[in-house]
Amino acid sequence: MNALSAAERRMEYFHNGGYYALDGEDYDGLMAGYAHGDTPFLPYAEFVKLDAAPLAEAELRAQAWALLAERLADRPKACPISAFQAQLPAAAERVAGREPAFFHLYAFNSLRQLGADFELLADHLVWLDPGMDDLAGHARAIAQSAKAAQFKLARACAKKKFEGLETSLDTAVAAYDALMAGLQAQA
Repeated sequence: MNALSAAERRMEYFHNGGYYALDGEDYDGLMAGYAHGDTPFLPYAEFVKLDAAPLAEAELRAQAWALLAERLADRPKACPISAFQAQLPAAAERVAGREPAFFHLYAFNSLRQLGADFELLADHLVWLDPGMDDLAGHARAIAQSAKAAQFKLARACAKKKFEGLETSLDTAVAAYDALMAGLQAQA
């Protein structure tokens, strides 16, 4: 959320790469549950404090590269997507045993976040260096694989048939390995 006015019934917010606003009936619909003390969804926000003057573009990119190198050094030794995929069939069985709304909570906090994070990484890599389209392509492949796996998960939970989930992220695993190798070579 970037701006909120209850008096004007308006909210402005960032979502992925865009900036959006809602007002009037859309605002009322979003906030309806809160008026009665309910929390129909759990909003989250990230805060950015701009205490200093903006950096020049070249310096900003240099600092972004340095931060990326730090994060690469801190990454897990083994592919985390592979570890998630290994437990996905058992997790799907547990999700399927819960109320249907739980699926959305699980999917949002796992596969949707995985896809969104790597889609943002793809955009970031192209911003850092337009010549990194191939590495951005690996990040986008992870995002697409996560989206496809979410649909497979939904079908598996609905039908209570979990076979095939153990390979549902194979494309993402391969793309992750290629992406990390490429980023390591760049860093």
